[in-house]
Amino acid sequence: MTAPAINISDSVPTSTVHRWGEMVLRVAFGLLLVLLLGLAYLDWRLIPLIPALCVGIGVWLWASANPLLHLCLVIAGAALAFEHSPGLSPPEIVYGLYYLNYLLFWMVYHVLLRRDPIITSVPDALVLGYFVWASATFAFTLLYGGDVRHGFSEWLPTTYLLFYFPIRHHCIRHPRAFLYIASAFAFLALFVVLRNAIVYYIDMQNADAIWKVMANRERLNERFLLIGSVGAILFLLHARQWFTRTVYFGLTSLYMVGVVISQARALWVAIVLALAVAFVFLDAERRTRMIVTVTLWAGLVLLAAYLILGDFFMVVLLGLLERLLTLQGAATRDVSLVNRFVEWQAALEQIAQNPVLGHGFGVDYSYYSLVFEATYYTSHVHNTFIGIWYRHGLVGLSMYVALWAIVLWRAWIMLRAKHIDPQIRLIVLICFSSLLALLLASNTEAFMLTDDSVLVHLLPMALVIGIWDRRSYETHLA
Repeated sequence: MTAPAINISDSVPTSTVHRWGEMVLRVAFGLLLVLLLGLAYLDWRLIPLIPALCVGIGVWLWASANPLLHLCLVIAGAALAFEHSPGLSPPEIVYGLYYLNYLLFWMVYHVLLRRDPIITSVPDALVLGYFVWASATFAFTLLYGGDVRHGFSEWLPTTYLLFYFPIRHHCIRHPRAFLYIASAFAFLALFVVLRNAIVYYIDMQNADAIWKVMANRERLNERFLLIGSVGAILFLLHARQWFTRTVYFGLTSLYMVGVVISQARALWVAIVLALAVAFVFLDAERRTRMIVTVTLWAGLVLLAAYLILGDFFMVVLLGLLERLLTLQGAATRDVSLVNRFVEWQAALEQIAQNPVLGHGFGVDYSYYSLVFEATYYTSHVHNTFIGIWYRHGLVGLSMYVALWAIVLWRAWIMLRAKHIDPQIRLIVLICFSSLLALLLASNTEAFMLTDDSVLVHLLPMALVIGIWDRRSYETHLA
């Protein structure tokens, strides 16, 4: 097995360029502080931002001393951008500028200063190639008269793909980096479920009709709950100490509450599929433990829901059952799902005009919407692969499909390996089962148009490739 051509050490001689780079960052922070002081003088409402900036500078200085910790904080900070509300909020702007600065600095530092080859394997080339090609298709946005501003908002989440390189980098160089990165992901899922639960509870209190209680749902960023739930359950099954089991049982309960209140049928099916895949790779003891755990959890959650919801319990339960029973005939009787078939057909007809190169970001196509009962113009396709084909042609689609195939194949090989670290196998199993479930969900959702959808499948992909390359390097040393 050929080892990747990497420099396993993170140390690098201090260079003039490096010292100047740090000086520029410090000067930039200083100027930002002076600017904020001037603005606060004009508008007193900005005064609270001054201590926030000082804290931010302190956190940056502390985290910069530990690159892996810094990466985890940047990933966890994505929670600030999880809104999907019209326009850009101040937290979204601040986080957007910070993560773009982080990625730019990381690329400059490792490519220009350390001279690290960031492309050492086919997946590396596919990720970078897809990003470069997707960015280049902006030319077609102008050619087809697309909305440049809207196109830019569709392109921006694509930059999250570049997180692949620092994640892979740290997985190769640090034996337990995958656990730290997985913890950052767990924090994101925990943030999502707590925020959604609070919003759901507020909506319940404000409901003035029974049908509003039954239809109440909160599914913002619910994709993170898939990996969070599957990961918590599998960690619970592998935990040996009662305290650890209690912690993972609590996390499982929290994540699954978020799954239930989302009332997202695609998410429910995806979790069942992910657990079924994981079930196949578990030994007999853990399979039995999974059945017992899921049964016990369901009973305790029902009891807790009854105690918390009180009179609303039966109403909410009936609403969930009604939503669950619609799964059987969703493909023919659910207007929103049938409408997506019409949408796909219209997108495929548009793709036929330029199937190889695509149409770029922000270029609308039209179809008759069964939901709005009118002609609808959009650049959004509720199918990840058709959407990529429409925007980036066969060139982009082939790179994206190839990346999926390689990641799943390598995860399969590691799961079948006889000699593999138990923790590594557990993380790979979580990634593999979750990615297969996300692959199913990608047929009715667009995974490359929002920041959370890119992160939710990029992180497990990068972990699989990073762990694979780490094992390849260790095998080469042996």
